[in-house]
Amino acid sequence: MRPQLELVIMFDVTWLFIIPIIVLGWLISRYFVTRNMQQQEKQQQILKDIKYKQVLEKAKQAEREEKIYKASTGHIPSQLSLAKECEVTNPVAAIEWYEKAAAQDNEMAQYALARLYRRDPLDQQAMLKANYWQAFIDVKQKSPESLFHFGLLLIQGKGVETDPTSGIDYIQQAAIEGFLPALLFLSDWYVVEETDHYLPEQAFYWRIQAAKYNDLDGLMKTAFCYKAGLGVARDVERVKYWLERAAEHNHPEAQYFVGKMHLGECANNAAIAYIWFSMAYAGGYKKARVARDEAAPLIGIESILNVQNIAKEVYKILKKQPVIPHSIISLLDDCYGRKGYRPTLADIELLGETQDHMSDDQEITIKEDIAISMTEPNTIETDNTEEKLATKQDDWTTSWGSSSSDIMIQTTPVANDELTK
Repeated sequence: MRPQLELVIMFDVTWLFIIPIIVLGWLISRYFVTRNMQQQEKQQQILKDIKYKQVLEKAKQAEREEKIYKASTGHIPSQLSLAKECEVTNPVAAIEWYEKAAAQDNEMAQYALARLYRRDPLDQQAMLKANYWQAFIDVKQKSPESLFHFGLLLIQGKGVETDPTSGIDYIQQAAIEGFLPALLFLSDWYVVEETDHYLPEQAFYWRIQAAKYNDLDGLMKTAFCYKAGLGVARDVERVKYWLERAAEHNHPEAQYFVGKMHLGECANNAAIAYIWFSMAYAGGYKKARVARDEAAPLIGIESILNVQNIAKEVYKILKKQPVIPHSIISLLDDCYGRKGYRPTLADIELLGETQDHMSDDQEITIKEDIAISMTEPNTIETDNTEEKLATKQDDWTTSWGSSSSDIMIQTTPVANDELTK
């Protein structure tokens, strides 16, 4: 009986050691099995992710290829999308796509080009293109300034291929609106000889249009046309008229040459020449003094005092710029009985010009001033500054017939001289 009991006890003790070992072995095996399964699942997930990414990349590539194809065939949204994508990574490509959209008059692309080209202020060519696209945007407002500026860019080829034909069209639109820089540009554009746009009649027309606005350049260039027969028949009387209109601007060169044109006819014309020479010299035109002194003997001693008084009154009027057009012309007409060329209504309609008229009150005031001046001391004040004006050649048509806009001389007054000398 006892041995059996010991055997049972030994069997129980053995199982106490075996069972934990078995459980531990099972747990270890389950751990490895589970880890292997997890690794396999992870590996499968990685493979799935790779395949998904590959599919996604293929889809994106297909979408991009489709977008590129659509953009290449003129689809503006695709062009803008591609350009936006490339702005940071590939600005050159971005500009290319924006230019394709801008060529189809897409304003968003045009603004983008103006912005991108300004990224490097040191790149002169890029800045020119930025200015062009900004001008392209501005010209849509149809303001005379924007039309003129855009036209100049097309003619000069700054930031864009040269296109004189389109450029002139834009400038003409500005000129029709009465924009003086456009009028003067056209007046010079059509006088360039040995070009396909040498059209003297057109040059004369646009100069008359500028003169219509009482512009000094327009007045002088119109006088030149009549002097040289540029686009119109030569006419001495009309040269005098337009020069006197310019002389009313207190322009010494115009005053000097209109004085020269009055010499050699009669005492009255000599007196008018004396007056204009006096104005020119007071304005700084040095050679006018000699011309004035040469004109004095042609007037007569008995009349010189009266002429000097009228010169004094003209000087007063000129000092109060701007002078009402025809003020001094009417004054000299009344004083010396002149009946020279004055544009008629038919002339105005034909030439496209307008004529400014003085009111009756203004004419009466001028005549009263003349009467008062006859009783005042016979001197006219000049500015006390040093002579600085360089002497110019007598042929004024040389400068005013050119296409340069920078042809106006300075009007520095002569020091310490009186018109009565």
